[in-house]
Amino acid sequence: MASPNIVLCSVARRTVILVQHAEARTESFITVVRDILNGLPEADSRMSFLFEQHMIHYVVLGQLCALCIAQEAYTRSRAYAFLNEVIDVFKRTYTEEEIMKAGFLQFNTDFSRTLRRIVDRYNALPNMMAVLRRELNETAQTVNDDVDRLLERGERVERLVTRSELLGSEAVLFRRQAVRVKRSFWWKLLKMKIILALVVLVIGGLVFLVACSGLQCVSKNKS
Repeated sequence: MASPNIVLCSVARRTVILVQHAEARTESFITVVRDILNGLPEADSRMSFLFEQHMIHYVVLGQLCALCIAQEAYTRSRAYAFLNEVIDVFKRTYTEEEIMKAGFLQFNTDFSRTLRRIVDRYNALPNMMAVLRRELNETAQTVNDDVDRLLERGERVERLVTRSELLGSEAVLFRRQAVRVKRSFWWKLLKMKIILALVVLVIGGLVFLVACSGLQCVSKNKS
């Protein structure tokens, strides 16, 4: 779909057109421009109205009137911004005396190129806005994807932290159990040593008694 464009622009001193640029010049456009200029209000004003599937916008400031015909979809705010800029540039280019003395299309040779540059820039705005909207949408999608990945990564990190905490708890429990097992084994070993010592003593005593034939061995030693 083609972007809505400004197709004609004029700067006039009341009913006298001083400069005009037309992308699409038709007799109906020229006629309606003349009719509008002949019926301009005395006070500063601005107005828009529909004409043959186009919108006509004009701004009156003092003795100057900037008028444009644009496609119907062209917004009023952009059209008025365009017309105000045209008047501002025109007034900075020519003195009030030059403007008041100028005749029909007198500034067309000098100012028409400037007017065309302004028209081209404002006609490019919708395309620029579309590009910016597309880039913003792409950027927003990229940000959303990054956020999703960060959230997913955060969930994985959280699971890892939870697992680490569980492993840490299990390690502490294992150390405690190991200490208890070590203590229990030490006591069992000590008991076994004591029992072994007693068994050795008992066996040694029995061997001593058998070897000496009981109490006789002791009696002989006494005598």
